[in-house]
Amino acid sequence: MRGLIGKRLQDWYQARPAREQWLLAAGLLVIVAWAIWFGVISPLHQANSLAHSRVSAAQQSLLEVRELSQQLIAARSQQPASSGRQSGGLAQWVYRTSEQNNVALASLDLSADGMSANLRTETLSLRDALEWLYDMESESLARIDNVALNPVAETDMDNAVVAALSLRWR
Repeated sequence: MRGLIGKRLQDWYQARPAREQWLLAAGLLVIVAWAIWFGVISPLHQANSLAHSRVSAAQQSLLEVRELSQQLIAARSQQPASSGRQSGGLAQWVYRTSEQNNVALASLDLSADGMSANLRTETLSLRDALEWLYDMESESLARIDNVALNPVAETDMDNAVVAALSLRWR
């Protein structure tokens, strides 16, 4: 069937005068060029332009982030490091106070905003636990919301406890 249509088309084309054959060939060439331009070249050009604009936007965003990070670094370096709250946050303050009082932490769960935490200690003596709690409270940087001192029986320590508490920055 295909050969029959191609043969008929070829016979029809050959039956036309030479001038008409040239016009038909030029018209077909224009149609093919138009199809290639609008079907291939133009979409590729649009995609290329879009890619360039996305890259430019990403580069601009990167420059803005770098500038903001430099401002943040400069602002942090200008802050006084006198209080525990300004020098690293609640977690670092808890670690510092626990190390100063020889208290081993079993877990420290910081809230998403960094303003509160729940923590649990390893086994320690009741005296060490109370001294540590007193030292934390006396610095007046954090408020102890909740304290649970759970006795531990399987140890050679007198009055052994595990402390669980909730803290919040003041």
